Amino acid sequence: TRQEQFLLVREVIGNSASQQPAQPVPLVTPDPSLAAGDLAVTWYGHSSAVIEVDGYRVLADPVWSDRCSPSRTLGPRRLHPVPAPLEAMPAIDAVIISHDHYDHLDVDTVKQLALTQRAKFFVPLGIGAHLRSWHIPADRIVELDWNESAQL
Repeated sequence: TRQEQFLLVREVIGNSASQQPAQPVPLVTPDPSLAAGDLAVTWYGHSSAVIEVDGYRVLADPVWSDRCSPSRTLGPRRLHPVPAPLEAMPAIDAVIISHDHYDHLDVDTVKQLALTQRAKFFVPLGIGAHLRSWHIPADRIVELDWNESAQL
């Protein structure tokens, strides 16, 4: 409907104060020198998190860009800075991508991770094509269909 289209356009290009937190979001900068824990999660914003399990670090849905959009000038902005730059991340054992929406699959972040980390990318079927087109080496992509699994 027209109203839905209007609301979508307003959400994409609008930057109203009502969409922003009233106060700055409190952030803690993670300490990359600490060993990975037995069970912990560090949230980096929206769906991005480092999950620590049995001494392994798994980075989920990494988005470090300022906007979740195909455009660097339009689309929703972050509500707060990332708690730590990507270059300050500790060694990551695996990167998992849940699906290919812009707020879960960020081309700039994925390319930077491919340069700065050695982790494999564990992704659903179909996302491997995106990664390969971004020059992520095929041996670093583990693409899984429904009911498939892989071991780290």
